[in-house]
Amino acid sequence: MKGNRLLKLKIFLNEVLNQAANYIMQFYKMFSFNRHLLKRNKSLENILQNQSGVIVANGPSVSEIDLKLLKGKNLFFMNRGFKHKDYEYLQPNFHFIIDEKLNSGIWPISFIDTIFELNPNVNLFLNHKWCNEEKFNKFSKKYPNQIFWIDTRLFFTRFHNNRKIDLTKVTYGNAVSGAALSSAIYMGLSDISFIGQDLNGLCYELTDKKSHFYGDNFENKSKTIDNIIEDLLSMSISIRNWSNAISYCNKKNIKIFNLSESGLFSLLTDFRQIN
Repeated sequence: MKGNRLLKLKIFLNEVLNQAANYIMQFYKMFSFNRHLLKRNKSLENILQNQSGVIVANGPSVSEIDLKLLKGKNLFFMNRGFKHKDYEYLQPNFHFIIDEKLNSGIWPISFIDTIFELNPNVNLFLNHKWCNEEKFNKFSKKYPNQIFWIDTRLFFTRFHNNRKIDLTKVTYGNAVSGAALSSAIYMGLSDISFIGQDLNGLCYELTDKKSHFYGDNFENKSKTIDNIIEDLLSMSISIRNWSNAISYCNKKNIKIFNLSESGLFSLLTDFRQIN
């Protein structure tokens, strides 16, 4: 029992540190560059008020579902989700890429053109940290009304339940799927379902199973033991953040469902069939 109390204390202190990091990032962002790009996101507020939507992550459980059944719904895709065989058919409304891999060159920046070629009317959400990078300038000019810059670096913690998610400022998120959730909330959705948000991709990697519906991310094949230790810690923090995010939604009367039967995410949410 003593060990359990110590572990709970460590988890609590981790959340305290995350909340402290939130305050620091909020203060820093007050003086950051190109804040007007975040202010433009005001046009997204409540545009889908009281509607339902589906966030499609990239976990292996995506393959369990016929995504064609989602045609015509408010769809949020992310990262390499455009590789799904039904992406062009579905024409999802929103697509998110905030992972630093796109900026560093691990992922080709041509992903952006590929997404717009497959889905010309999509709204693409990118990491605000990149908005001054020269490599992104041509895309901002090419798709001026369809690229939105967001900053979702704040942690969901147990201390934030009365705070507002606001895309015109640095706000809450949890990697790319958390950014999609925060954006869906800001747009006013009252009923949000997830597909492929398995939360156990690292477990698949460590057991040599495919970690995404399209297979594996080749860049993860060269991880060292130190990288794996860091990833395990990040996975633990991420699961806690998701628990806090679901708690936040419950208190705001936002219904969260899981359409995938497998994965850890099912422990945090209600399950329902596609209707």
